[in-house]
Amino acid sequence: HVPSFIQGGPCFLPPTPRYFTTTALPYDVDLSAPAPREWLAFLQTIWADDAESIEALRRWFGYVLLPDTSEQKILMLVGPKRSGKGTISRILTAVIGKQNVAGPTLASLSDRFGLSQLLDKTLAVIADARLSGRSDAAVIAERLLAVSGEDAQSIDRKNLSPITCTLPTRFMVMTNETPRIADSSGALASRFIILRTAISTRAGCLVIAAAKADSKTRVSSTFIIRHMAWIALTCAARPAICVVSNVGSSGGES
Repeated sequence: HVPSFIQGGPCFLPPTPRYFTTTALPYDVDLSAPAPREWLAFLQTIWADDAESIEALRRWFGYVLLPDTSEQKILMLVGPKRSGKGTISRILTAVIGKQNVAGPTLASLSDRFGLSQLLDKTLAVIADARLSGRSDAAVIAERLLAVSGEDAQSIDRKNLSPITCTLPTRFMVMTNETPRIADSSGALASRFIILRTAISTRAGCLVIAAAKADSKTRVSSTFIIRHMAWIALTCAARPAICVVSNVGSSGGES
């Protein structure tokens, strides 16, 4: 319970059949875990002189952890290969749980059943954003706008009747270069928070290795769990997360 966590009181609720949720974390939260030194060192290798980009990413982590889509934003990581984009994605996936993450492509969003893969998913990671000439860019833009804008969607499902609902999904797009998605209104561009990982690095391998080596948790190491508590605290304390603001020209931009 995040408000209780903020106030320093008991923040864990005992299991009860009276509480229903469609998402759960695959590990126990450890509030006494040490500071995430490997993770913070990794971020410094990417944005050594750009504290604002690190802060924006931290708040994005917290935003995805909470059941809140009111900021109506999409994160885009732009940079060359081996610049840390995949490491950030894997760490965030470990923090919120693989079962809560979808992995669509941009092209799949234009398919008839493209939205069905987002049902009950907290995060959709588009790992390599590319568009071919055969993709319907207008439909892709429309769906990115609708989902991030909290609009109700009629979703077709294979061999099942369609449903209408508001998806809880936040998009995170990773790409080597900014994809060209046609949107003459400029509305889609205003939804993006762009963080640039300009320096190719192998530091991410060390973070993943540290996570795998920790026997205390299967998927997430102690520093990941501690980071989860830290960012949840930040977001709960400041509900209007500053990740939506311009975070500077050296690394990120909105």
